[in-house]
Amino acid sequence: MPDVPEQRSARGQGGGPGYAFLRGRVLRGALAHGRARGFGRFALAPPLPRVWGLSLFPRSGGADELALDQELSALSAAGRAAYVLRALDRLPDTEVRRVLESAGVADPVAALTEADSVPRRERPAAELLDSPEFDACSLQARPTDLLRRRRHRTAALVALVAAAVCGALLGLPAGGWGAG
Repeated sequence: MPDVPEQRSARGQGGGPGYAFLRGRVLRGALAHGRARGFGRFALAPPLPRVWGLSLFPRSGGADELALDQELSALSAAGRAAYVLRALDRLPDTEVRRVLESAGVADPVAALTEADSVPRRERPAAELLDSPEFDACSLQARPTDLLRRRRHRTAALVALVAAAVCGALLGLPAGGWGAG
């Protein structure tokens, strides 16, 4: 029976061509999502996916994850990308610059400088970013407020009955229904 080689980790080595291709596509998609569409104050970010009847939200983490989340939310999309490429993929700055340039970032050096503004922690950044809070595939799903849905349904039924009564009253003959 032939020996099966062990699975290799792509982190720290830049991965193979398939990993680099997928990383580039994900990075371009994330950067495109970070760009607002529209003009001036009417600029809107693209809508996130929604599931009717469910509330989707990420799992909550500890204090370190919350602090890192707040600090990363203050960065631009390119700055967050630079931080993650350094921390998770363990790429050197030259490779991060190259990856960001290929993804369409206008100023990768500024993105690296912005990523440097995130303070160091006791726990390594890779460990924090590997937590379930930052995992895009790990969501909690709960039904929306069932009582609120029931109230909306009752209000819609009352509105329908009121519209039917108004329609019936408007449909009366001009002289009324009495004997004339």
